Amino acid sequence: YCQGKRDPKSSDNPDKAIISLKNDRETSYKVYISVQNELVAAYNDLRDREFTLLYPNESMTFVEANKKYSDPRTSPEEKERLDPMLDKIKLMYPQKLSEAEPSKTN
Repeated sequence: YCQGKRDPKSSDNPDKAIISLKNDRETSYKVYISVQNELVAAYNDLRDREFTLLYPNESMTFVEANKKYSDPRTSPEEKERLDPMLDKIKLMYPQKLSEAEPSKTN
């Protein structure tokens, strides 16, 4: 179900694909957080696309459904209804981020 450009050196199975991030000790916290946010946003884009394809009658994205699920004002019945849908998408696109030891700079 991956629809992007395929790279023979990379896995096209989201369960086996791990994104490894390596920075150096000089990387600013602002840049580090910015890169992390972009990676999470990419996962959310994939999850949103799949959620709207699988559940078109929900009239919401994965991110919106997840936010609704996390909201303490959402009824237990609604959470119980959303839970299997969210779990299915998370299994399809597990968020696997790995951080390598920072590089030393000269």
